[in-house]
Amino acid sequence: MQTNANSAPDFWPGYVDALINVVLNLLFVVSIFAIAIATTGFTINKYARTANENAAAAASGTGTGTGAGAGAGAGTGTGAGTATGSGTQIVTTKQAATAGERATASTPTSTKHPSQLASEAAPADPGGVAERSGNEAGFSPSQLLNVRLIVHAAAGATVAPAVTIAPVTTGTSPGFKVTYTRGAVALDADAKQALQALATSTLADRQLTVWAATDLRQSGARQTVTQRVMTLRDELSNAGIDSARIDVRVTGGGIWPEASSGVVWLTTSEASTRTASTR
Repeated sequence: MQTNANSAPDFWPGYVDALINVVLNLLFVVSIFAIAIATTGFTINKYARTANENAAAAASGTGTGTGAGAGAGAGTGTGAGTATGSGTQIVTTKQAATAGERATASTPTSTKHPSQLASEAAPADPGGVAERSGNEAGFSPSQLLNVRLIVHAAAGATVAPAVTIAPVTTGTSPGFKVTYTRGAVALDADAKQALQALATSTLADRQLTVWAATDLRQSGARQTVTQRVMTLRDELSNAGIDSARIDVRVTGGGIWPEASSGVVWLTTSEASTRTASTR
């Protein structure tokens, strides 16, 4: 029994039609992209060419004539051509002269002395304080103002010492209060000289206690006070005092004579045979 070939499934023509449609769509999309790219390139080239022409015209100092008087015989009308550099200079000079005449005509001429103009421009002084003081000292109001500014600046430039050392009474033994400004840790030159003088006189052959109180719960305050105490101890040692006679204490406050974050106390007592402990 033979099978007729025409009875096979007829799906190939549909597949071919679908493939043809896909190819046509791809060609359409590619053509659109090509047109867009060509248009963009043409526009960019046009702008670039225009910019180059403008740059060349600016470099050569020429411009397109738009009036009858643009170029002193170079042409008349709007189609006169290109105006020369001399024509442009003539027009510019005329315009500048016209503008100068207008400015001169609009500006009033003053015949007053410059000192009168300065007095009119100066601010009003209701009490006449500046005028009286300036006349007495031989200064003008502006000079007097400058002098006052200089005086105020010099007065404000005074800076308090970072460390001060003051004597205090601790019973029968001498003591000293070392006060630090906010943020100061090291000793300045004046404080070092004072400690060196005390080391050879009042503090000689005596037992010393360097004490400070602070809030031990705050690490920053504790570190600052410790640095101040140890710096003071090192300076006393450098001044010639035996470190065995220096006792260092950092406490949490509440101990005589005063608990202050910016104060380090230097107390003295009679020297003994015991060795001071450094804490």
